Amino acid sequence: MRMTKHIIFNADDFGLHPSITRGIIDCFNNGPVKNTSVITSQPDWSATEKIISQNPDLDYGIHLNLSIGSSNFKRLLFPKYHQSLYHELFNQTKRLQLALSQIGKSITHLDFHQHLFFIPLLFKLCLQIKDEFNIPWIRIPYQKHTIYPLWHKNYFKKLFLNPWFKTKKNNPLSLKVNSFDSIGCPTLHHHYNRLLNASDTYTEIVVHPGQPHTDQSDPIRKQREYEWQFLTSDACQSLLNKHTISSISFSDILTL
Repeated sequence: MRMTKHIIFNADDFGLHPSITRGIIDCFNNGPVKNTSVITSQPDWSATEKIISQNPDLDYGIHLNLSIGSSNFKRLLFPKYHQSLYHELFNQTKRLQLALSQIGKSITHLDFHQHLFFIPLLFKLCLQIKDEFNIPWIRIPYQKHTIYPLWHKNYFKKLFLNPWFKTKKNNPLSLKVNSFDSIGCPTLHHHYNRLLNASDTYTEIVVHPGQPHTDQSDPIRKQREYEWQFLTSDACQSLLNKHTISSISFSDILTL
């Protein structure tokens, strides 16, 4: 009898753009997504907050951001501004905490947009945020496998980030799962078949679904559309059944 594999399909960038948020909600209602990482620093946060209140069964983590719509990233260069960086990250997390408190939930995990907490200072600040808000997990994007070929820029990102994050993987503050970073493409069925076959008992697949939009500031909007279409398809569900996949959230790990 095949052993059940527990997969966290965590959708990044909730709140980044209305079409992305709608795509994530659709993947929750009609696909395997049970967890999402929320960006709270966008101007239309009040609209995102309303959507959270309308979807209390989805689990939410904080997707800290210093690179989109913010000049705070530049402050890393100047030590006198480091405390203000902490306050920015604190305020982003506080917004999500307050929104979740209205539906009786808490933040399930912490991660960083574009994995910027490979920068030691930002990782230190993340540990402080984790303790301040009693967040169970910091998502460590150590990728055991990748769908990308050797010549792809995201493969080089894996080679660059893995050595640093591997040292954090045994930290009791981190989440001990393998992580795959999936970006949509027309052959997602083939790639997911490989990922699910290679996954361990507990694995996170970071997904980036989004419904169609024309915002030129989003360089992967077409890839998001591919991923949204696949995750909500019968083909995806058949693949999960084939590999005996149980879709879980970060909060489920505490009870398994």
